[in-house]
Amino acid sequence: MELRIFLLADFANVSDNKLNVIGAFNTIVSSQFPAQHPSIYLVAKIAAELGEFDVERKIKVLFFDEDANELGKLEGGFSFPKPARGHVSEGDFIFNIRDTVFDKAGRYEFRLLIDDHLLGTVPLDLVQLEDSSQAN
Repeated sequence: MELRIFLLADFANVSDNKLNVIGAFNTIVSSQFPAQHPSIYLVAKIAAELGEFDVERKIKVLFFDEDANELGKLEGGFSFPKPARGHVSEGDFIFNIRDTVFDKAGRYEFRLLIDDHLLGTVPLDLVQLEDSSQAN
């Protein structure tokens, strides 16, 4: 199995067999904490290798803070269909994570696991916006 894309975005969908991603990012800036972000799209494209077709797999996304505390989890199942001759079997996975609350600034991380094996990670940095009115 090959992880071809794993990123955060403002929006993502699949249309006409194409993965569409708008506004990829790894940083959120907020003037105060806790901070709430209305919508994060977590996007993954995974390609099957030979022999990985028609096998039921477990997909899991874990969300951690910088102290390695698990803050959330998404789980599901999938299988790669056997592709037509000359084609690659790929899966597009789009998770819309809504109204996420971040208690503090720092590094966060999403981890993608297939059958409990780590396939990839994507960092997310939460940055405190400095108040320029208090600068001397």
